[in-house]
Amino acid sequence: PDARQLFDIASKHKAKLRDTIFASRQNGLGDAIVKAGAARQKGNDAIHQGRNSQAVRVYTDAVSSLGPFNRRADAAWPLLLCLSNRAEAHLRLEKWAEASEDCSYAVTLIDKFERVFEVDKLKEVQKKLKGREQRAEDGSRQDAEREQAERAEATRLAEARAEEAASRAAVGSRRQRGHA
Repeated sequence: PDARQLFDIASKHKAKLRDTIFASRQNGLGDAIVKAGAARQKGNDAIHQGRNSQAVRVYTDAVSSLGPFNRRADAAWPLLLCLSNRAEAHLRLEKWAEASEDCSYAVTLIDKFERVFEVDKLKEVQKKLKGREQRAEDGSRQDAEREQAERAEATRLAEARAEEAASRAAVGSRRQRGHA
């Protein structure tokens, strides 16, 4: 197709999307998008103020309001943003598995709806998600290494105590034999 045909195809696609958005406002999605947008802003404010647990709760409300519409292209972008931001809040709370789960869900949305997202905004979110996934993986690995080191130290201490107790018992036994 030539440039004019491509322009016509893009115009029809945008018109379809606009019609879909209009129709969705008729069935509750519009309200959910507005509610999620307000919740996302509250979550952003909470993160900036260091109230990460509150941010998780607010983003969760937003995700819940959009969840029933997760198969809809017009719900995908605000849902994607809420998931990405909630992942950041989870990371700040060192909840690695939850952060990773949100990133995975967001990537699934990208895979499904990539063609309707604005390219520049999508690239920015993808970059953030990739960084968040990496931080979750690193945090999880560091926790596992720390737990392993703590178990090894606990084992070493237990062995040292057992050795010390055995040594004391041996000394006590020798003293008893010497007094007998």
